[in-house]
Amino acid sequence: MHWAARNGRTEVCAWLHFAHGVSVDDPTSDGTTPFHLAVWRGHVHTCRWLVDAARADWTTTNAFGCNAIQWAAQSGDVAMCAYLKRLGLDLTLLNYNGHSALHKAAVKGKAEVCAWLLSEGGLDGRHMLADGDGNTPQEMARLEGHDALARWLRARADELAR
Repeated sequence: MHWAARNGRTEVCAWLHFAHGVSVDDPTSDGTTPFHLAVWRGHVHTCRWLVDAARADWTTTNAFGCNAIQWAAQSGDVAMCAYLKRLGLDLTLLNYNGHSALHKAAVKGKAEVCAWLLSEGGLDGRHMLADGDGNTPQEMARLEGHDALARWLRARADELAR
């Protein structure tokens, strides 16, 4: 099920689930679900099938406290982020280390998602704060060589702090 969801093979997911009783919610050892993997790889059609036909739990978090928005943010998929917002997923979730979706997008250099999260996703100054290791989203972007994004995030953090 995990492989099929990750690879957008909705028909295989359906066959496994309906013909063989494979759960759509069974997690991996770190709590990753088929839904998380479909989100990560941008397979909205598979996500819709998991939620609408198979009644997958789209609110789950993995062992690190990440829900599906962190997966979408790190992949850079604004359309997936918007889908998750329409579902009603908590986009403001901080994982166990204090990472928001903004941290995940910043470290991967996903500027478009960073902008969407701050303008449409409901993230605010709380999501610009340092994580448990002392790294802000802008610092994470800078450390990964995404200097323009780091400067943009610094400017947004300054605006939100006013």
